[in-house]
Amino acid sequence: MRHYDLIRWNLFGKKIAETKQTLTEMGENTFNGAGPYDYLPDYIYYRNKDNNTIEWYGSIFRKATTEPPLKDSPSKGDNPNGYTRLTWMRGLYNSTTLGPTNYILWSWRGYKDNSGNSPVPYILPIHASVVSSSMGALKNEGYNF
Repeated sequence: MRHYDLIRWNLFGKKIAETKQTLTEMGENTFNGAGPYDYLPDYIYYRNKDNNTIEWYGSIFRKATTEPPLKDSPSKGDNPNGYTRLTWMRGLYNSTTLGPTNYILWSWRGYKDNSGNSPVPYILPIHASVVSSSMGALKNEGYNF
């Protein structure tokens, strides 16, 4: 519901640009070890405790800003007690291009305006019969796809 409200209020493009920038900054801070998001873990570890429960190794969130950083997860290559390692914040930064990874680029590939000021393309086109019966008053413009 919020998605359509943001489009109606012409804020959706700004929120997409803001999200892309924040995710890129999170990955870069984690990779470089500096910045407002450098406390987030590079990787997270989990295991199936039983058929219905996933058990996480440590915590992926701090409860307060006074707690120590989260970089205390196992070192690279460790697999403590059968846990599976997943790329977490490290997966948001491409160290080859020094920019966002394909996840960030492909998730919002239809939105090319990084400032978020351009209008977002419409969701669904108006049916052709409605456009033709409007005698030129309606058009299917603004889809950019």
